[in-house]
Amino acid sequence: MRILGLMCIITFFSISIVFAENVEWENCGVDFKQVEKIYIEPDIEYYEGVNLFDVTNADLLNVINKNQKYLDDYRIVSNKDIADLVVTISLIDWNKRDEYIYKYTDIAYDTTVTYEDEYGNKAYTKTPYIKEYGGYYKHYDYFTMKGTAMTKDGYVAYVYIDSREAQKDNINMFDRAMKNFFKSLNKTK
Repeated sequence: MRILGLMCIITFFSISIVFAENVEWENCGVDFKQVEKIYIEPDIEYYEGVNLFDVTNADLLNVINKNQKYLDDYRIVSNKDIADLVVTISLIDWNKRDEYIYKYTDIAYDTTVTYEDEYGNKAYTKTPYIKEYGGYYKHYDYFTMKGTAMTKDGYVAYVYIDSREAQKDNINMFDRAMKNFFKSLNKTK
């Protein structure tokens, strides 16, 4: 019974619809307990090939601003010169892809009542037939973002990279990625 349960759990997680992966790196030479003020660059860095087909730069900046509340152990400042850390958000990739699901067949059954007695008991007959599935496109949105925190001396203090792909809007996935990035950076304190 345990093996069957374990197999069900493994199967459930292996057919997940959302692909999300993140990596974080913290510079052990930076004493984050001494860091108090963070400046967040107001411009997003876009890598070549980024295709903002469904959002504007303003939409992305709104998501970044909304999620800054998760940096509650730090003070966010508007003057870069007084900041202990400068955070830059980069979009490495932002696009969509289509995947064609090919047609396949399977055996299905039509169930019909062939007999019913005076007590309501029924007898059934199952008739097999060939059912076709597939022959359609699945649309996936995907992106990769990178958050980098630099010290005022120009050293990289913290890096967070998040890649996601799903049949969901990129902006919603970006919102969760920014929330995770700021929460992870907040934990360094």
